Amino acid sequence: MDVHHVCFDGYIWKSDDCRILRNDPNLKIVLPRSVHELLHAEVPPLPPLGRNMQRLLVRLYRQKLCEAGDWGNIRGIIAFLDSLGVIVNEPDLPGRPRRICQLELRQIQLMQENLISQVQIIRTDEVLAGQLADVYL
Repeated sequence: MDVHHVCFDGYIWKSDDCRILRNDPNLKIVLPRSVHELLHAEVPPLPPLGRNMQRLLVRLYRQKLCEAGDWGNIRGIIAFLDSLGVIVNEPDLPGRPRRICQLELRQIQLMQENLISQVQIIRTDEVLAGQLADVYL
């Protein structure tokens, strides 16, 4: 078994705000080594946001994690996805720039696509597959 960091690779998730998410226990998933290797072979590294947006993401993630239901091992990923959705869809959110530039929007889309791809591969593990809901898929 291996521990998979949803926020990978570690060398790009090294700033203080990034490490908060990388080291969050809900964003670490225990997987069989074969599934872990498949995930890293199929899914590119998750790109972090810039400093201000990352701080906003951390704040929202913590809120969404408290609100999250029982999603098993993907609870953190669901909270992460929900947080990204809030950033995009709530323009009056405190701490969010009034207008998000196209580059940041594309970055968030890439993050969402990455997280969904991770969930799809994590679901290939027979032990987890019975515990996970069809969220975002």
